Amino acid sequence: MRTRGHLALLSALLLAPLALAACGAGLPRGMVFGTGCKAGPCPSTDSLEEPGLLTRLILIGDAGDPWPGTELSGPAPVLEALERWAWRRPELTTVVFLGDNIYPEGLRPGVVADSLRLARQIQVFAPRGGTTRPRAVFVPGNHDWYGSQNPATALAAIRREAEMVRAAGERMHFLPAGGCPGPDTLHLGNVRLIALDTQWWLYTALPPELRVLEDECTRPTAGDPIIPTQIFPFLAELGWHLFLAHDVDSVDAVVVSHHPLTAHGPHAQRKISERIREGIHALGISNSRDRQDLAAWTYRQMIEAIAANLRFPDRPFIYAAGHEHVLEVIDGRDSIPYGGTASNDTVPIADYHLVSGNGSSRGHLSPILPRSPVPLFWSAGAQYRGFMVVDFLDDAHGRRVFLRVIHAADPDRPAYHQQLR
Repeated sequence: MRTRGHLALLSALLLAPLALAACGAGLPRGMVFGTGCKAGPCPSTDSLEEPGLLTRLILIGDAGDPWPGTELSGPAPVLEALERWAWRRPELTTVVFLGDNIYPEGLRPGVVADSLRLARQIQVFAPRGGTTRPRAVFVPGNHDWYGSQNPATALAAIRREAEMVRAAGERMHFLPAGGCPGPDTLHLGNVRLIALDTQWWLYTALPPELRVLEDECTRPTAGDPIIPTQIFPFLAELGWHLFLAHDVDSVDAVVVSHHPLTAHGPHAQRKISERIREGIHALGISNSRDRQDLAAWTYRQMIEAIAANLRFPDRPFIYAAGHEHVLEVIDGRDSIPYGGTASNDTVPIADYHLVSGNGSSRGHLSPILPRSPVPLFWSAGAQYRGFMVVDFLDDAHGRRVFLRVIHAADPDRPAYHQQLR
């Protein structure tokens, strides 16, 4: 049942395109829907170091252009705010970069600017004396697959980026490893982090240049070829990873990838030309840019295949992604994946969908189209860049999970916080 808050938010979403259109060329620098604390009291910022903290996940996506201006140096507000949060409880903190870690085309050979963009993110984790540093996990996005129209070149770029991350030392991870689609799992105490490389799906057919990965990536139990238009044998393993997480008491499964299964933003808008584009896809002609939109046929095939392996009773607690340059919180228990309908797709695929893709100076504000699910919180625009913090606690009140949305402009005062459990 929708609350008054949901109805108000839906009205705002309905009016948003009209409000932006009225602004003409003078678009606002940002928009926010939703605020406050949900489902009980929230710890204050002053109590972030409480002893009951088990695991802190910080989710930041699309951070591959950290400087607001054209210079490749100087202040990087989002990463500076990220660093402050990551080092509060470093031994318990894992920062997950949700793809598009290097704009515009990944780590190209000999391009110093690309190396500097990634190096600035790695700098957040520079060792401080004998203190255990925060853990970092870099997940690739479509921009990291440099020249994705040339898969051999793209694979080389992914492996260069992975090597640069790993070379930074212990507690630095690039997942999934080796240019494979995953799933790869990282055990973080009470959290099982499961990483997918969803860019694999957005090839209409696996290019011959990536067939070399079949022997490296295919699991021993998988005998089928890697063909993205079918359900990966890897996704059968995804279901197994989730089963293992649920088979252990007090372990939460968190699935991370670059591409969201549902969202509000430019990539999620259904274009007028969608039917035409789907017809083009059916003829075997495809445009790589179109495939990055949730309405694209190839993208929707990916959503359906992944969703089929995230169903009750073994669905993950959180599915986190970037791609949309927004910060968005969606209650997955009261929602359906993008493109689904009440008649064919009512089974939840995650308790919560978190879209954290407003991590750098890239991005733009665009009208959003209302569709199910109405978000609990949504922000976008230059002044609302930031990330999300998920704290898993075990204290006198029992096992609890808290979410905070952090805008870099005011990192010590969460823009939104909610008790997830």
